[in-house]
Amino acid sequence: MAWRALRQLCPEYVPKGGQRGVTHLALENPTLEAGRRAFDLGPFACHRVPEGAEPMRLDRWLLKNVCSNWDARQKLIASKQVWVMSSNATAEQHRSSVQIPRFRPECQGKTQVKSQDFIYFPKTMSPVPKRRLPSLKSSSSATAPDWLLRRVVYKDTDFLAIDKPMGWTVNPGKHVGDQHLQRLLPSLQFGMEEPPKFVHRLSTEITGVLLLARHKAAAAYAKDMITQRAFWQRDFWALVCGRTPKSGSVSMPLSQERHGTRNVAKPLREDDGGLPAFTEYSSVRFSALCGGLTLLSMNPYSGRHDQTRAHCAFGLRAPIVGDPVYYELSNRLSEETDFKVRRHVMAFM
Repeated sequence: MAWRALRQLCPEYVPKGGQRGVTHLALENPTLEAGRRAFDLGPFACHRVPEGAEPMRLDRWLLKNVCSNWDARQKLIASKQVWVMSSNATAEQHRSSVQIPRFRPECQGKTQVKSQDFIYFPKTMSPVPKRRLPSLKSSSSATAPDWLLRRVVYKDTDFLAIDKPMGWTVNPGKHVGDQHLQRLLPSLQFGMEEPPKFVHRLSTEITGVLLLARHKAAAAYAKDMITQRAFWQRDFWALVCGRTPKSGSVSMPLSQERHGTRNVAKPLREDDGGLPAFTEYSSVRFSALCGGLTLLSMNPYSGRHDQTRAHCAFGLRAPIVGDPVYYELSNRLSEETDFKVRRHVMAFM
């Protein structure tokens, strides 16, 4: 009776002993037979392979479209959170596979994904559209928007700190338009004779505390102390794919390379011109959702371009969730190296 009452109050409830699937109240699939009543996929998403597509291994398809972490991909397949339904499967077979895990077909990494097949995977791992932030209307730079004033987190006679929002660049650029903070600096004078100056920079996609010097003497002092590594300790928090060690460090020289409309960091040996880059990290919390997610705390000792994002993607092979640049680059690196290395290892076993 207690179980029935709980199911009535919360149809989505999953008992501690294991996943029992979702109830019929949470089922919908718009991709099945026309003219039949659709059902909700609950925690899953469904993708149909386009007609005429070349056959591909399931693990390679996941690498390209869902998850770039090797261990996470294998766990998703082994736990039947990812499965493939053939193009001639009935709607009832689709419904049963979503509701009851034991009705899902046995799949492996080498399972071939063919044209018109249906691939099911956790909905939370679906590609997220890039968020578009509204641009400011052309207005006088002497008046700061209310949102910027609310983001001032610290102010004294020498320094000013603001909470930089995601999507805003520090300096103007060719593809930036008006959405940069440089043009708003006069609005942050607060009675000083000159606008504040940036002590450091954060990438467009990164949000966090941005420090500014309120006069030239403070800026010179801060830059001198930063050069001596005696000014601050910067901590970056990021949610990454897969499971990482509890703590450790990444020492991987980096270089800059043009990718589309921006420069990106790429691994490159120091002998070939790469610059030394060192990052310490520690795992704050791990969740088994979506094949594994880890919250990392990172402390970069060097200040290379996109260092933390590149070290997560290329050093730990655990790219930051939702990273629009390095998630794709990590997929390409894994595609070019991971499978070749594993084939060689298996050949010698």
